[in-house]
Amino acid sequence: LELAVEAKAAMIEDLLGLFQQQAEFLGNNESIKSVNSGSRNDDEPSFIEAWNLLHTYQESQWGFYHHVYLADVNGDVFLSPNHAPSDPTLSATSVNAQSGHFGQNISESSFFAPSLSSVQITGFFSFDETDHYHQLLMYPIKDGDGVTQSVLCFEIEIGYVEQLLQGGLDPASTGTLYPASLEGNRVVRNKAAFGLTMHAESVADVIEANGVTAEF
Repeated sequence: LELAVEAKAAMIEDLLGLFQQQAEFLGNNESIKSVNSGSRNDDEPSFIEAWNLLHTYQESQWGFYHHVYLADVNGDVFLSPNHAPSDPTLSATSVNAQSGHFGQNISESSFFAPSLSSVQITGFFSFDETDHYHQLLMYPIKDGDGVTQSVLCFEIEIGYVEQLLQGGLDPASTGTLYPASLEGNRVVRNKAAFGLTMHAESVADVIEANGVTAEF
């Protein structure tokens, strides 16, 4: 069981590393950089190119992530492609081009200010929606002088992390494997399930013994 847990932990670490690589790839794209330094009008080529790129990526990775969007340095989300797979007319210039995150402000997150200078992976319960939680990956978009123009955000799908941990295991013989926050809360996707806890003292003992500084 211990070997299985170690393997799963390494898998999650590799996954987060992959997510960061993908963020860097998108963040270095000229269309993303252009929309940050240019106009935000939704009929301008720079906006359309950035919307198309984020939308294509978001839809191809839906399930690993949910929404992928851009926020300005004040935390205001200004580009967030909608997820409407049943709408064949959806485009950068359609009336429903933006998701419900458009206009939201994420600056209250304790991870936002640091994200203006370096990549941040938030706590599991740092970004909540109507009925579920997301962990966010925040990647700063910088101009040629190294000045941050915006932050690229990815909503990591907690449900996928849960599935990854359970895959290939037999609960009858190994028990249920799940992540816990540093405070001892069992990490869950759905708000209705929040409140499930491990033994907080046991979690604290593990942290002290192993020098754990990650979120789970």
